[in-house]
Amino acid sequence: MNCKPLLVLSYTNPITPGGIQNVGRLVSAYPKNQYWIFTRYSELSTLLKAGTYNADDTTRFLYFDNLAANEKSIEQLKKEILQTSGSNAEKKSLLFYVLEFFRGLLRKSAILREFFGFFAFLGKIFLMVKEGKKIIRNKKIGLMIAMTDGGTVLCTTYLLSKLTGVPYYVEFLDIYKENRLAPLEKLFAQFFEPILFRNATRLIVTNQGTKEFYEKQYGVGKLPFVVIHNSTPGEPYEPLITPYNPKPPYTILFSGSVYWAQLQGLENLIKAVQEMTDLDVRLDIYATKNPQQRDLLTTISSPRIRISTARPEDMPRIQTEADILFVSLSWHTDCQPIIDTATPGKLSDYLIAGRPMLVHSPASSYLSRYAREEEFGEVVDQDDVEALKKAIRKLLTDIPYSKNLIENARKTFYKNHDTKLVAKEFVELACK
Repeated sequence: MNCKPLLVLSYTNPITPGGIQNVGRLVSAYPKNQYWIFTRYSELSTLLKAGTYNADDTTRFLYFDNLAANEKSIEQLKKEILQTSGSNAEKKSLLFYVLEFFRGLLRKSAILREFFGFFAFLGKIFLMVKEGKKIIRNKKIGLMIAMTDGGTVLCTTYLLSKLTGVPYYVEFLDIYKENRLAPLEKLFAQFFEPILFRNATRLIVTNQGTKEFYEKQYGVGKLPFVVIHNSTPGEPYEPLITPYNPKPPYTILFSGSVYWAQLQGLENLIKAVQEMTDLDVRLDIYATKNPQQRDLLTTISSPRIRISTARPEDMPRIQTEADILFVSLSWHTDCQPIIDTATPGKLSDYLIAGRPMLVHSPASSYLSRYAREEEFGEVVDQDDVEALKKAIRKLLTDIPYSKNLIENARKTFYKNHDTKLVAKEFVELACK
């Protein structure tokens, strides 16, 4: 089988923190000239102009909205952006500019956003299919891998498969039709998801909980689901790990995105740290910049809590220096299936960081179940600040217990989450 894959993404940068980071790691076992990434240039351009793009190679990238940028190195793209200062270097189609105009209008009106947003969604699919057909033919693509999004990538990949005969996999960064979608996109997803699933060669999920979630809907063994976990390379962590021996002031670390799916658990932790008087506990939050993080900042005025950012390459050191690693999900949301099936991307990092993990998520969540089954973290599965305080004290004072959690986390990492193992599994699956 020709297993030269085309990864179809809504995101430009496949190594940014979060679930999308797993994409770059999945293809790390492929020879460089054996895969391509089909995505949009507009986000990349914004990141380059802001100086926040953290990948070192864009020569495998192909863009539906700026053909002139295809296969160019990061150095070439930076040079062009500096030279043009946003002039006419980005050659885009007339339809793309029409879509951008409508997108500006949509930001000003909820009604227009809903009505025209769906047509912009369809227009983007048209552009991607148009360019995707050429890419498949010219690059001799043997497999497409669609990363779940609001539907654009999924529908594009399905249509390309029907038009070219090239099979496709779906890689689930999140569940699809139960996600937070615009009303018309959600209605479309209710109709389209079964078609998408039935025509896929493989449906790749990141945990057993997501697999079981879909099997309840579609039947056990009826669809080609396979579990390939999120992963992290262990090499940056191993030299930094030291014996666990916490001393005051104790540091609890939260790293990653702050948004609705994690926000309530993090708010509970903030309350717990502020209220604890018997132990000198500090909270360090290393979060990506987004509106909810700014909202959270305005509610905090405590010398015990610090919010900052760090480069991805600094995170192994920061995580291995903490006393407790905190991962959370929210209660009482309007998107319970997301909560019940999620395993945050940072979980893989935490498993190999050599520090005890505090898991604060609902009892119905697969995250809580996974932590209990593998015994790699202290689980607080109730929306209860007092229970959270008790768990913090236990991890900081019962050192043999915490060391046992650390050892179990390490075993879980090398069983399910080591990039070397996971990337090899992914390549073998793609070439079956």
